[in-house]
Amino acid sequence: MFIFNLRAEACNQTYLHGLTLSLNEMLNNNPDWSYRLLCHDGCSQARPHLTVLDFTDYESLEQVAPNENALLKKENGCRLLLLVNTDNKRLIEQLSEHYACSLLGVDERSFQIRDIVDASLRKHRYISPSVQQALKRQHVPENPIRLTSTEKKVLECMRNGKNGVQIAQHLFRSQKTISSHKRNIMKKLGVKDDFHLNVIMLDGVDYN
Repeated sequence: MFIFNLRAEACNQTYLHGLTLSLNEMLNNNPDWSYRLLCHDGCSQARPHLTVLDFTDYESLEQVAPNENALLKKENGCRLLLLVNTDNKRLIEQLSEHYACSLLGVDERSFQIRDIVDASLRKHRYISPSVQQALKRQHVPENPIRLTSTEKKVLECMRNGKNGVQIAQHLFRSQKTISSHKRNIMKKLGVKDDFHLNVIMLDGVDYN
């Protein structure tokens, strides 16, 4: 039997209870696995598959307690799940740009606990739907987005999962030219990296 190890650091008991309820429900459909809550005192020798930190009281990284900041830097990545309020957009922006941790909005209503578990085991970052929407709203420019015909084709290829090499072959352009188009697209959409570009593309973007 596989045992998923979960550790919660100074987590609001209501939020922790919600997570364990979701895990218990998952147990009903997966009898060949279980989960275990690890204590904080270091007595357990098991390494957590996922450590949960409650950041709902913070509005920016500057407010994070020293011990939590140290853990954030040490466990940065798929083994760390931060609980956040989606209204705290500055904090979400800082976390998404500077760390690779997973993010779950505490007001989330449509997340699946299996997605969080699978992401941590596969070493992938998990971003809950409400956090994705918060990031998307933050990066949508107020002015209409005007892309050239070629930029529209490049963006469509990216939405279909093509990489730079595949786009260059598809459009009969050099990779350098495609990279230039991509930079222009990101500038027009008001994003700085591939992560935020992907967030915006999840639900599509209107452009002229």
